[in-house]
Amino acid sequence: MLFAGKHNYSGSTRRVASFAPPEAEESLLRPASARICTLVSHVDAYFLIAASLARFRAFRPGTRAVLFMMVMVVCFSILETTAKYLSRFYPVPMLVWSRYTVHLVLMLLLFAPRLRVALVKTTQPFGQIFRAALLMGSTACYFGALSFLPMAEVKAV
Repeated sequence: MLFAGKHNYSGSTRRVASFAPPEAEESLLRPASARICTLVSHVDAYFLIAASLARFRAFRPGTRAVLFMMVMVVCFSILETTAKYLSRFYPVPMLVWSRYTVHLVLMLLLFAPRLRVALVKTTQPFGQIFRAALLMGSTACYFGALSFLPMAEVKAV
């Protein structure tokens, strides 16, 4: 029988075989939030990240693709909402500059220690510069439209 609070699953108050050790039985009587906080405080953060990544990699590629798309939609929604809100207080060029500066810093922090010079080395520098200019221009136009129009209309266009 599995012990559940003061009663086992047969309904009697007699303590029968329990799957929890005796000292853990008292912790089962605490609220779930207290049990989770105790559990989380004893678990290593690196282990949690590694376990999550291993579980994510176990998904089929199609499932992973759908999850990536869902995260992408959430990220773009947050980006657009933040740009819409901040465009009331700051000029659009400053928002575009801050977006790409944050991306540059993140890329340097995440990838530069491992890739070093290979991070910026390219066989087509003019193509990369042209692509960057197009991205910056499209972002400036999009953020500019967000500052003047409602978000629903910008998304519809």
